[in-house]
Amino acid sequence: MNKPATDELNKLKEKFDYHVLMYNSPGYNSANDFKTKEYLKWIYEKLLLNFNTVLSAPKLSVYQSRLSTWEKRGIKPQIKFIQEIFQDVEDSCKQSPTNKTKIKPLIEKINWQAGEDVLRTHLEKLKDKKFIQYDNIDAVMSGDEIAVFIKHNTGKLKSSQNNATALFRFWNKNKLITDYIFNTTNQDTGEAEEKESHNYICDAFYREKKENPFNYGSLKNNAKDPQRKHNIDNIIIHLESILI
Repeated sequence: MNKPATDELNKLKEKFDYHVLMYNSPGYNSANDFKTKEYLKWIYEKLLLNFNTVLSAPKLSVYQSRLSTWEKRGIKPQIKFIQEIFQDVEDSCKQSPTNKTKIKPLIEKINWQAGEDVLRTHLEKLKDKKFIQYDNIDAVMSGDEIAVFIKHNTGKLKSSQNNATALFRFWNKNKLITDYIFNTTNQDTGEAEEKESHNYICDAFYREKKENPFNYGSLKNNAKDPQRKHNIDNIIIHLESILI
């Protein structure tokens, strides 16, 4: 793991240890449970966002699925989950410190299934239509640069979260990417349901400005909102007119 990544991991570990220490202290007040859970969730999401390339795909999938029931968990299970991620990140980096920190091409980040030329064409058209912004398309393709979803003040393209979700649903619908939408079982009802791998968006694009990643939890909540779903569907129709 390179030094910036190590420093980031250590900072998160310090924050996590502090909140665990406060929670286990004799003077801890249960009235602070809500804030403690929010802090723990923030740390959990930061670990998933910043170290998703270090974790194996099966483990990453398990960790992401836990977010759907996070609020129903107690603080002690939440602490245990975070401890597991820290341990997995550290173990993975010890096993392969060089391979784990390499920059991944965009086609790998999003599980792109069509030709590289098709993805390049899509990116160029999306830039022309003011969906995204980037400086060098070759750098975006290689992973050296991360494209940014543009924020608009008005119109149906106003929400960068809607635009990103619509694009990935469009790509998934047309079988240009795989595993973005997957089937799982609801732990409460036992019924089958569809889930979205919002980490694909978090890993591949910035939101509204450089070095500003999408938030997994925010994307998830946004995608579930009925009104937003209607808006996203309309954006998908717009994308079809541009990219097909």
